[in-house]
Amino acid sequence: YTIQYTFTDVNGCIDTADAATTVIAFPVASIAGLDASYCIGGETDTLVGSPADGFFVAGPNLTIIGGDSVVFDPALAGSQDIKYYFTNASGCTDTATVTSTVNALPIVSINGLEADYCEGTASDTLEGSPLLGTFLVSPGLNVLGSDSAVFKPLAAGGYTIQYTFTDVNGCIDTADVPTIVNPLPVASISGADASYCEGALTDTLEGNPLGGIFLFELLSLSSIIPLRGCS
Repeated sequence: YTIQYTFTDVNGCIDTADAATTVIAFPVASIAGLDASYCIGGETDTLVGSPADGFFVAGPNLTIIGGDSVVFDPALAGSQDIKYYFTNASGCTDTATVTSTVNALPIVSINGLEADYCEGTASDTLEGSPLLGTFLVSPGLNVLGSDSAVFKPLAAGGYTIQYTFTDVNGCIDTADVPTIVNPLPVASISGADASYCEGALTDTLEGNPLGGIFLFELLSLSSIIPLRGCS
């Protein structure tokens, strides 16, 4: 552009000043590679600023790997502005600002499961939280619906019950809850004969393993079958 200024003095003399200037096009900075939202612990993304040879502003979740590129790692929840500055050869600067949100994972749990069971004891109904998740089909588990299941401690061993939930942001978390089904002890009684005559000598009985208790049940006389050899 040429700027012109003209002046006329009292004598009618005229002079003109001409000044030239150039308006340089403003650079347009941009950032590529960033999603609008993430879940904590999700995959990282490499962001690239344009034009090249600008610089990113350091911030949470960012690892600068070059002047015009960074790695975004969604490790911290919250909304974050990411800025990229570019200055051209004429000293004109533009800033690109993009915003992304890192969403926290849902809090997932399983209710109703005991830490341990005895083999063959009663079943428990389990409920996953939040509702509308999914139990993983596994040994000992009968899935009733999307968020409920029945655990049957039929066989001894260690088990892990898994329940997965996906929230409205698409963030997924899983609850893994262990339990143990303990085998039943093998109880026995030694020292008792199969039959006795009334008034016969006593016998000392021993229960095994030690530490248990004896229970005695007297049969009704009508159910006792007379034994030969008793007089």
